[in-house]
Amino acid sequence: MSRTFRAALLVAALGAAVLAGGVRAQGRRGAAPTPPAAPADPVRAAFEAATAPGLADSTRVRLETFLARHARHPLARGAQHELGLLAYARGEYADARDRFRRARPAAGGDEARYWEAQALFALGKTREARALALPLARVPAKRAGPRRFDAACLVALSWLEEGRKPEALAAWREVFAMPAGAGEAAALYQGVLLARELGRNDDAATWRTRLLARAPKSPEAASLVADAGAPDSAKTKRR
Repeated sequence: MSRTFRAALLVAALGAAVLAGGVRAQGRRGAAPTPPAAPADPVRAAFEAATAPGLADSTRVRLETFLARHARHPLARGAQHELGLLAYARGEYADARDRFRRARPAAGGDEARYWEAQALFALGKTREARALALPLARVPAKRAGPRRFDAACLVALSWLEEGRKPEALAAWREVFAMPAGAGEAAALYQGVLLARELGRNDDAATWRTRLLARAPKSPEAASLVADAGAPDSAKTKRR
Protein backbone atom coordinates (compact mmCIF):
# COMPACT_ATOMS: atom_id res chain seq x y z
CA MET A 1 0.00 0.00 0.00
CA SER A 2 2.95 2.32 0.53
CA ARG A 3 3.98 3.22 -2.99
CA THR A 4 1.60 1.44 -5.34
CA PHE A 5 -0.27 4.67 -6.03
CA ARG A 6 2.81 6.64 -7.03
CA ALA A 7 2.65 5.37 -10.62
CA ALA A 8 -0.86 6.81 -10.96
CA LEU A 9 0.56 10.28 -10.40
CA LEU A 10 3.11 10.08 -13.18
CA VAL A 11 2.49 11.90 -16.41
CA ALA A 12 2.39 9.49 -19.36
CA ALA A 13 4.67 11.54 -21.57
CA LEU A 14 8.19 11.51 -20.07
CA GLY A 15 9.78 13.88 -22.51
CA ALA A 16 8.82 17.04 -24.34
CA ALA A 17 7.34 17.15 -27.82
CA VAL A 18 8.68 20.03 -29.84
CA LEU A 19 6.08 22.02 -31.73
CA ALA A 20 6.94 22.59 -35.34
CA GLY A 21 7.23 26.14 -36.61
CA GLY A 22 4.38 27.90 -38.34
CA VAL A 23 3.72 27.85 -42.02
CA ARG A 24 5.69 30.41 -43.98
CA ALA A 25 3.42 33.10 -45.43
CA GLN A 26 3.03 32.98 -49.21
CA GLY A 27 2.93 36.18 -51.26
CA ARG A 28 -0.26 36.97 -53.17
CA ARG A 29 -0.59 38.85 -56.45
CA GLY A 30 -1.13 42.52 -55.68
CA ALA A 31 -0.16 42.17 -52.03
CA ALA A 32 2.61 44.16 -50.41
CA PRO A 33 6.00 42.42 -50.47
CA THR A 34 6.57 40.11 -47.53
CA PRO A 35 9.25 41.52 -45.24
CA PRO A 36 12.34 39.35 -44.80
CA ALA A 37 12.11 36.81 -41.97
CA ALA A 38 13.91 37.63 -38.77
CA PRO A 39 17.12 35.68 -38.33
CA ALA A 40 16.58 32.39 -36.52
CA ASP A 41 17.81 32.00 -32.95
CA PRO A 42 20.59 29.44 -33.28
CA VAL A 43 20.48 28.45 -29.60
CA ARG A 44 16.75 27.79 -29.68
CA ALA A 45 17.20 25.84 -32.89
CA ALA A 46 19.85 23.74 -31.15
CA PHE A 47 17.50 23.15 -28.18
CA GLU A 48 14.67 22.06 -30.47
CA ALA A 49 17.05 19.70 -32.26
CA ALA A 50 18.16 18.27 -28.93
CA THR A 51 14.57 17.61 -27.79
CA ALA A 52 13.30 16.29 -31.13
CA PRO A 53 11.64 12.85 -30.92
CA GLY A 54 14.07 9.99 -30.87
CA LEU A 55 15.50 7.19 -28.76
CA ALA A 56 16.01 8.11 -25.11
CA ASP A 57 19.74 7.44 -25.20
CA SER A 58 20.31 9.60 -28.27
CA THR A 59 18.15 12.36 -26.79
CA ARG A 60 20.25 12.30 -23.63
CA VAL A 61 23.45 12.69 -25.66
CA ARG A 62 21.98 15.59 -27.63
CA LEU A 63 20.84 17.33 -24.44
CA GLU A 64 24.22 16.85 -22.76
CA THR A 65 25.89 18.33 -25.83
CA PHE A 66 23.53 21.30 -25.72
CA LEU A 67 24.34 21.90 -22.05
CA ALA A 68 28.07 21.70 -22.68
CA ARG A 69 27.75 24.46 -25.29
CA HIS A 70 25.06 26.65 -23.70
CA ALA A 71 25.30 26.07 -19.95
CA ARG A 72 24.46 29.71 -19.11
CA HIS A 73 21.62 30.17 -21.57
CA PRO A 74 18.05 30.33 -20.15
CA LEU A 75 17.15 27.24 -22.17
CA ALA A 76 19.68 25.25 -20.14
CA ARG A 77 16.98 24.89 -17.47
CA GLY A 78 14.73 23.25 -20.04
CA ALA A 79 17.51 20.86 -21.00
CA GLN A 80 18.08 19.95 -17.35
CA HIS A 81 14.36 19.28 -16.95
CA GLU A 82 14.28 16.96 -19.96
CA LEU A 83 17.34 15.10 -18.66
CA GLY A 84 15.59 14.78 -15.31
CA LEU A 85 12.56 13.17 -16.93
CA LEU A 86 14.78 10.71 -18.77
CA ALA A 87 16.67 9.83 -15.58
CA TYR A 88 13.39 9.39 -13.65
CA ALA A 89 12.05 7.06 -16.33
CA ARG A 90 15.21 4.94 -15.96
CA GLY A 91 14.80 4.79 -12.19
CA GLU A 92 17.89 6.93 -11.60
CA TYR A 93 16.18 9.05 -8.98
CA ALA A 94 19.25 10.72 -7.45
CA ASP A 95 20.33 12.02 -10.86
CA ALA A 96 16.74 13.00 -11.65
CA ARG A 97 16.46 14.96 -8.39
CA ASP A 98 19.66 16.85 -9.18
CA ARG A 99 18.48 17.64 -12.72
CA PHE A 100 15.11 18.95 -11.55
CA ARG A 101 16.79 21.04 -8.85
CA ARG A 102 18.98 22.66 -11.49
CA ALA A 103 15.94 23.23 -13.69
CA ARG A 104 14.11 25.19 -10.98
CA PRO A 105 14.45 28.99 -11.12
CA ALA A 106 14.65 31.04 -7.95
CA ALA A 107 10.88 31.60 -8.14
CA GLY A 108 8.20 29.56 -9.87
CA GLY A 109 9.18 26.45 -11.77
CA ASP A 110 6.19 24.43 -10.55
CA GLU A 111 6.74 21.55 -12.95
CA ALA A 112 10.38 21.08 -11.98
CA ARG A 113 9.47 21.47 -8.29
CA TYR A 114 6.82 18.76 -8.59
CA TRP A 115 9.15 16.33 -10.33
CA GLU A 116 11.92 17.00 -7.83
CA ALA A 117 9.44 16.12 -5.08
CA GLN A 118 8.57 12.90 -6.91
CA ALA A 119 12.25 11.99 -7.19
CA LEU A 120 12.78 12.70 -3.49
CA PHE A 121 9.80 10.52 -2.60
CA ALA A 122 11.23 7.70 -4.72
CA LEU A 123 14.51 8.07 -2.81
CA GLY A 124 12.65 7.68 0.49
CA LYS A 125 13.16 11.33 1.47
CA THR A 126 9.52 11.90 2.30
CA ARG A 127 9.93 15.01 4.44
CA GLU A 128 11.90 16.80 1.76
CA ALA A 129 9.39 15.68 -0.85
CA ARG A 130 6.51 17.03 1.22
CA ALA A 131 8.27 20.36 1.79
CA LEU A 132 8.48 20.84 -1.99
CA ALA A 133 4.97 19.57 -2.74
CA LEU A 134 3.07 21.49 -0.07
CA PRO A 135 3.35 24.95 -1.69
CA LEU A 136 2.00 23.50 -4.93
CA ALA A 137 -0.84 21.69 -3.17
CA ARG A 138 -1.97 24.67 -1.08
CA VAL A 139 -1.83 27.45 -3.61
CA PRO A 140 -5.22 29.25 -3.84
CA ALA A 141 -7.52 27.71 -6.43
CA LYS A 142 -7.59 30.85 -8.59
CA ARG A 143 -3.81 30.67 -8.95
CA ALA A 144 -3.50 26.89 -9.00
CA GLY A 145 -1.30 25.26 -11.57
CA PRO A 146 -1.86 21.92 -13.29
CA ARG A 147 0.12 20.05 -10.60
CA ARG A 148 -2.02 21.08 -7.64
CA PHE A 149 -3.94 17.79 -7.39
CA ASP A 150 -0.88 15.62 -8.01
CA ALA A 151 1.15 17.52 -5.42
CA ALA A 152 -1.64 17.16 -2.85
CA CYS A 153 -1.70 13.41 -3.45
CA LEU A 154 2.05 13.28 -2.98
CA VAL A 155 1.66 15.06 0.37
CA ALA A 156 -0.86 12.43 1.51
CA LEU A 157 1.42 9.61 0.36
CA SER A 158 4.38 11.09 2.21
CA TRP A 159 2.44 11.01 5.49
CA LEU A 160 1.32 7.46 4.76
CA GLU A 161 4.86 6.35 3.98
CA GLU A 162 5.95 7.67 7.39
CA GLY A 163 3.18 5.73 9.12
CA ARG A 164 1.39 8.90 10.18
CA LYS A 165 -2.07 7.75 9.21
CA PRO A 166 -4.24 10.49 10.81
CA GLU A 167 -2.19 13.12 8.96
CA ALA A 168 -2.51 11.10 5.76
CA LEU A 169 -6.30 10.92 6.17
CA ALA A 170 -6.49 14.69 6.70
CA ALA A 171 -4.39 15.16 3.58
CA TRP A 172 -6.73 12.93 1.55
CA ARG A 173 -9.64 15.07 2.68
CA GLU A 174 -7.84 18.11 1.29
CA VAL A 175 -7.20 16.23 -1.96
CA PHE A 176 -10.85 15.32 -2.45
CA ALA A 177 -12.02 18.87 -1.72
CA MET A 178 -10.24 20.19 -4.82
CA PRO A 179 -10.95 19.65 -8.55
CA ALA A 180 -9.87 16.16 -9.53
CA GLY A 181 -6.79 15.28 -11.51
CA ALA A 182 -5.93 12.32 -13.68
CA GLY A 183 -5.07 10.11 -10.71
CA GLU A 184 -8.40 10.53 -8.94
CA ALA A 185 -9.43 6.86 -9.04
CA ALA A 186 -6.18 5.66 -7.50
CA ALA A 187 -6.31 8.44 -4.90
CA LEU A 188 -9.89 7.58 -3.92
CA TYR A 189 -8.97 3.92 -3.62
CA GLN A 190 -6.12 4.68 -1.24
CA GLY A 191 -8.35 7.04 0.69
CA VAL A 192 -11.06 4.39 1.10
CA LEU A 193 -8.57 1.81 2.37
CA LEU A 194 -7.09 4.22 4.91
CA ALA A 195 -10.47 5.51 6.09
CA ARG A 196 -11.66 1.95 6.66
CA GLU A 197 -8.49 1.12 8.58
CA LEU A 198 -8.99 4.12 10.86
CA GLY A 199 -12.70 3.44 11.33
CA ARG A 200 -13.76 6.57 9.44
CA ASN A 201 -16.71 4.85 7.80
CA ASP A 202 -18.40 8.05 6.62
CA ASP A 203 -15.31 9.09 4.69
CA ALA A 204 -14.87 5.56 3.31
CA ALA A 205 -18.47 5.40 2.11
CA THR A 206 -18.36 8.86 0.52
CA TRP A 207 -15.12 8.20 -1.34
CA ARG A 208 -16.20 4.72 -2.41
CA THR A 209 -19.42 6.13 -3.87
CA ARG A 210 -17.47 8.80 -5.73
CA LEU A 211 -15.01 6.28 -7.13
CA LEU A 212 -17.75 3.94 -8.39
CA ALA A 213 -19.65 6.87 -9.92
CA ARG A 214 -16.73 8.58 -11.66
CA ALA A 215 -14.56 5.63 -12.66
CA PRO A 216 -16.81 2.56 -12.66
CA LYS A 217 -14.58 0.64 -15.09
CA SER A 218 -11.30 1.39 -13.37
CA PRO A 219 -9.19 -1.35 -11.75
CA GLU A 220 -9.66 0.44 -8.43
CA ALA A 221 -13.46 0.26 -8.71
CA ALA A 222 -13.21 -3.41 -9.62
CA SER A 223 -11.08 -4.02 -6.52
CA LEU A 224 -13.63 -2.33 -4.27
CA VAL A 225 -16.50 -4.31 -5.77
CA ALA A 226 -14.56 -7.56 -5.39
CA ASP A 227 -13.63 -6.62 -1.84
CA ALA A 228 -17.27 -6.01 -0.94
CA GLY A 229 -18.18 -9.53 -2.05
CA ALA A 230 -15.19 -11.30 -0.50
CA PRO A 231 -15.37 -13.20 2.81
CA ASP A 232 -13.99 -11.35 5.81
CA SER A 233 -11.00 -13.67 6.01
CA ALA A 234 -10.04 -12.88 2.39
CA LYS A 235 -10.33 -9.13 3.04
CA THR A 236 -8.07 -9.42 6.02
CA LYS A 237 -5.43 -11.31 4.05
CA ARG A 238 -5.41 -8.69 1.27
CA ARG A 239 -4.83 -5.90 3.74
